[in-house]
Amino acid sequence: KIEFLKNFWRKNMIHSRIIGYGHFLPKKVVKNNDLKKLVDTSDEWIYSRTGIKQRHIANKKELTSDLAIRAAENAFQYGNVDPKKIDYIIMATTTPDETFPSTATKIQHHFKINNIPSFDIQAVCSGFIYSIQVADSLIKSEKAKNILVIGAETLSKIVDWKDRRTCVLFGEPALLYCHQIKKRLVCCQQNYIQMDLGMIAFLLMVGHQKTS
Repeated sequence: KIEFLKNFWRKNMIHSRIIGYGHFLPKKVVKNNDLKKLVDTSDEWIYSRTGIKQRHIANKKELTSDLAIRAAENAFQYGNVDPKKIDYIIMATTTPDETFPSTATKIQHHFKINNIPSFDIQAVCSGFIYSIQVADSLIKSEKAKNILVIGAETLSKIVDWKDRRTCVLFGEPALLYCHQIKKRLVCCQQNYIQMDLGMIAFLLMVGHQKTS
């Protein structure tokens, strides 16, 4: 009886699956040796510590939403997805176009998808993972059927280019998944996220603070 219930659950449990993905990289490439002009560093110093050889950097007129829209167009084409069937947009970013409205709403506006929820998640490097978990949970609870999950940044606009510990780390990609409801096909079966508070001060960007 227990085995029967387990098999029944596996066959009938709603899961999410990835039906399309896309990415976009800005044209400008900054190599490790280029950073020698800004800080005391070298290609060997950066590569031995990070594995990074180069990063793509957005130009001054490129916004986070611009990168996300290009990635979304690629994902829709790859997955043969009709944007009008999207019923949720989740955007992971630390560098939104504006404080509000959310950058997700700008994606929604671009593709003219009316009357759906769209919001940003700010969890820095892990933001995209958090977004995937949220999308998976929404689908499993039958709150949505087709979700656009986006991760995009324009960190060059906030990075301290005189700090060699951090400026060598960040590039500006946009990555996107389309999640769809599905029975009997497991994509995100389970996930586990935690925060180690002992590491909270290792990477720090001071935000808006009241000084009075």
